[in-house]
Amino acid sequence: MFPLSECLIDVTQWGPFRCYSDSSGLTYSSGVVLQCDSTVGINEVIQNKKEITISPNPFSTQATLTIQGIKNENYKTLSVYNLLGQEVQNIFVGTATSITIHRNNLPSGMYFYKLTDDNKTVLGMGKMMVE
Repeated sequence: MFPLSECLIDVTQWGPFRCYSDSSGLTYSSGVVLQCDSTVGINEVIQNKKEITISPNPFSTQATLTIQGIKNENYKTLSVYNLLGQEVQNIFVGTATSITIHRNNLPSGMYFYKLTDDNKTVLGMGKMMVE
């Protein structure tokens, strides 16, 4: 933490104290955050161009999962989860680059999907909507 040259609070009301700033851009005094005017972000790291699309999204009866940029040697599985994190569908994709996802008995709502290979390596994740 680094001492600041000026304090951003009226010290006459609270008495004398020192202000500090750490590398996050937050200003502290005795563990209390006084000011935060920094922008926080995560740089996007692109390793390999992997693209998993579901279209149409949202869908009502069926959608098409398309996989690009992923080696076809390994068998793949698509797991679909509801908002509670419960797995509601598990679809064997195999080495295909495109499959049809059927709604079956899924109620309308938002779902998350995860594509994994036979080594349980996550190849991609996303969300889909059922109307």
